[in-house]
Amino acid sequence: MDPTSVSERENVTLTCRTKCTLDPITAYSWYKNGQPIPNSNTSSPVYILFSVSSEDTGRYSCAVEGHEDLPSAEETLTVRYGPKNTSVSVSPSGEIVEGSSVNLTCSSDANPPVDKYTWYKVTYKKMSMKHSGQRYTIHNQL
Repeated sequence: MDPTSVSERENVTLTCRTKCTLDPITAYSWYKNGQPIPNSNTSSPVYILFSVSSEDTGRYSCAVEGHEDLPSAEETLTVRYGPKNTSVSVSPSGEIVEGSSVNLTCSSDANPPVDKYTWYKVTYKKMSMKHSGQRYTIHNQL
């Protein structure tokens, strides 16, 4: 596999190699996490993953047609990607009583994981930074 760690939208080339003298090799089968990749049988020992996404992260292997019981060793592909599915949870949930404190927690899916969060307060035509960190507590304001 070349390369084994990529950013989203890059291409990855998988090459199946065997030391056995099988003649003729008519097709190669490709697997991800031990499961056949649909429509991946090819007469070439090269399989290209075009414009990878986070869903392409996994362990890849190949086998020669007719010898699927002897797959290659697995190679792991790691795909780096920016934050997705960013969300905020509020605690306590439900109606907030005036004067009480509120805990806000931000989370997102990213590889590598997000290590810095910044909280902003938006008011009429103005945005100001309030806090850095995954959790932010708004203390009672009576």
